[in-house]
Amino acid sequence: FDGTEGTVYGEVTLQEDLEIGEGESLTIPEGSSLNGNGKLTNNGTIIVEKGGNLTGEPGGNVVYGPTITTTTLPNGTVDTEYKQTLTATGNNITWSSDDLPEWLTLDNSTGVITGTPTTADTYNFTVTATNNAGSDSKEFTLTIGVAPVYSITAEPLKLDFGTLTEGYTPASQMVTITNNGNQPLTLTQPASTEHFEVGNLSKTELAVGEEATFTVQPKVGLAAGTYSEDIDVTASNNVTLS
Repeated sequence: FDGTEGTVYGEVTLQEDLEIGEGESLTIPEGSSLNGNGKLTNNGTIIVEKGGNLTGEPGGNVVYGPTITTTTLPNGTVDTEYKQTLTATGNNITWSSDDLPEWLTLDNSTGVITGTPTTADTYNFTVTATNNAGSDSKEFTLTIGVAPVYSITAEPLKLDFGTLTEGYTPASQMVTITNNGNQPLTLTQPASTEHFEVGNLSKTELAVGEEATFTVQPKVGLAAGTYSEDIDVTASNNVTLS
């Protein structure tokens, strides 16, 4: 001690009583340790820097140097609120960052980062946890993607075969299915109905923007009458249309 402050060097085990009085402080730096051995009284502040070690029951105010324990950040989605809490060992921590993306904010006292991204991108930034015993910094990578959309369209949505006479020769019409979502899809072959024959899909695996076709025609030998039926087209992720 120089009167109000002291520092531990090396591995120290107290053999005599030591009292840290009010307004005084004792620092245990990286690589040093202090075993109170039942002889330590702390009415001031003990500062345990990152890499230092304190054992025993010091009492009073002990400030441990921070170590950020959050390892990675989960991915986020465009136009969806992003919220995560950064964690660190130590106490009385203040959080800070100089290079957060503009849409993201950091609560200095809680370590909570929040914001709503508007653009899909990969962001790199560094956060720092600080207290009276020191600081720790860590760089994080945050990936923001778009929400998956699964959707198909059909053109045309309605087929009209007009008026035919008994004994007609069936004519076919073509339907085009388009993957207008942002994820690849697998189509299921649509089934023929009671009065209409459905041809095979030209393909079943559709990348984004790709098309597949199939034909529809009246069955042979229909009696006089009016026939109207729905043909269901389905794809992966519960996508369907008629």
